[in-house]
Amino acid sequence: DNVFQFVIRVSRSSLSKHAFTDDLPKNLLVVTHSPTSSLVNVRLKIPLELYTKQFGGVVTIKNAESITNNDINSADVLIVHRDLSMSIINIISKAYKLGMSIIYDTDDNLFCLPEFSMCTLSAFDIMLMEYVISIASKVTCPVLPLKRQLEKQSDNVCIVPNIFYTDEITFSVQEKQNCNNCTLVIASSDTVLTDFLIEALNIVCQKTNTVEIVVIGAIARKFVHLPCEVTQFKLCSPEEFSKIIGSFNNGIGLIPLDDSYFSSCKSPIKYFHYTSAGLVTIASDVQPYSDCIDKDNGVLVGNDPLMWVQAIMDIVNDIPRRQQILAGALKTWKSIGSANTAINAWNSVFKNLPKPYSKY
Repeated sequence: DNVFQFVIRVSRSSLSKHAFTDDLPKNLLVVTHSPTSSLVNVRLKIPLELYTKQFGGVVTIKNAESITNNDINSADVLIVHRDLSMSIINIISKAYKLGMSIIYDTDDNLFCLPEFSMCTLSAFDIMLMEYVISIASKVTCPVLPLKRQLEKQSDNVCIVPNIFYTDEITFSVQEKQNCNNCTLVIASSDTVLTDFLIEALNIVCQKTNTVEIVVIGAIARKFVHLPCEVTQFKLCSPEEFSKIIGSFNNGIGLIPLDDSYFSSCKSPIKYFHYTSAGLVTIASDVQPYSDCIDKDNGVLVGNDPLMWVQAIMDIVNDIPRRQQILAGALKTWKSIGSANTAINAWNSVFKNLPKPYSKY
C-alpha cells in the first residue's frame, strides 16, 4: 500500500575515474524553441561551430518538433537550451535511456525574473527547469552569479562566457575616435530601467550641441522626448546591429543597468559588441560590467543622473582618453570575449563527460 522513492544525487568525486571518457564528442545535438534566433546564434551556434571547426564534428540545432529518432541516435551529446517543454523532456528521456550526456544551457537567471522583463515563466516551467538541471551531466551559463544560483540544483555547473565573434578588426583607434562630435548609442533587446539615463541625457542635450543620440530596440520609444535629435532603430539582428554602430565615428555606447541580482547574472556581451565596432563604453557600475571594465578600458558610473552627465561630458571632450579606452577595450575583448574564449570553455565542458552506461 505504500511506495517509497529515494532520490540520490551522486557527486562526481564519488565515482570511479573510469566512469568518464577522454573522448571529445563529435556530433552535437542542440534542442531549443528558437533555432534561428539571435540569442541561439550568439550563445550556441557560432561558438559550437567554431569548436567543431577546430576539433572536428558537426552541430545540429533544431526545435523539439523537428528532431527525429535518427538525430538522437547519431548524437554524442544533447545540449538543451533555456526554456523547456514536455516535448523537450521526451527528447531528454530518449537520450537519457541511450546513456547520452545531457548539457543544460541557460544565459539568464530565470528563477528571479524582474517585473519589467519581457520573459514570463509559470511554476510548471520552473519545475521542469529544476528537474533538467538536477539530472544534466553538466550545466552551462555565462557568468559567476548565475553559476552560484544553478549550483543549488547541480554540482556540475561550468561557465561558458558569451562572446562576440567578428572578422579581423580593420580600423585604428585614431580613426574611430577623432573629434568632439559624438554619437551616443543606447540599445537593448529587453526592457531595462532607464529613467536615470533619460534625465541625464536631458541635461547633456542642454549643455552641448555636439552629440547625436541613437536608440535601438525595445527601449527606443522612451527616448523620443529628449530636446535633441534622436534616431530610432527597431530591434535587429546582431549583424544589422554591427552595421549600424559600425557606421559611426566617435561613437559612445551607453549601457544603463539596474543593480539587481537578475541583472548581475547577465553577460557583458554588449560591451564586446560596442568595442568591436569602435565605440567607447560608459556602463552602470554594476555586475556584469564592473567585472570586466576598469579605468583603462571603459567608464563605470553609479546610477545617478548627475554622475552620468559628468561622465558623458568628460569623455566627449577628451579625445585622447577615448582613444586610450578603446585600445584597452579591444585588448579586453580579445582576451575574454572573443572566439578562443568560447572554444576553450566548450572544450572544458566536453572533457570527461560520463561514459554511456553500457561502457562501465
